[in-house]
Amino acid sequence: MSPEKGRTYIDSIIGYLAPRMNVVLQATATGGTTSIDNALKKSISFRVYPNPTNGILRIQSSETLRKITVYDVTGREVSVVDGIRGTGIDLERGDIQAGMYIIRADFDKVSLTQKVIWQ
Repeated sequence: MSPEKGRTYIDSIIGYLAPRMNVVLQATATGGTTSIDNALKKSISFRVYPNPTNGILRIQSSETLRKITVYDVTGREVSVVDGIRGTGIDLERGDIQAGMYIIRADFDKVSLTQKVIWQ
């Protein structure tokens, strides 16, 4: 492949992926967060492991989790675990195919995201 075709191909992928990732990450034209949101996010310890994983994904935080949502790279919601009232959860793979996903953890006042890979 020529360098010019390679750049065109990459531009096409980015043009397809970027708006979908903005939806997943709830970004806006102003950056998607305020300084209060940033302060809240920095105060929460959020850990997703092992990454990459073949099966169970462990999610732990310093604050109480409310909801976990898994999105694929196109922004499609793949899995939701609602009604969590603890600081940790083991997320089973279930019928999730191998690939890259975005985990969104909702807390009382803020949401955090983390990229994960299921092998």
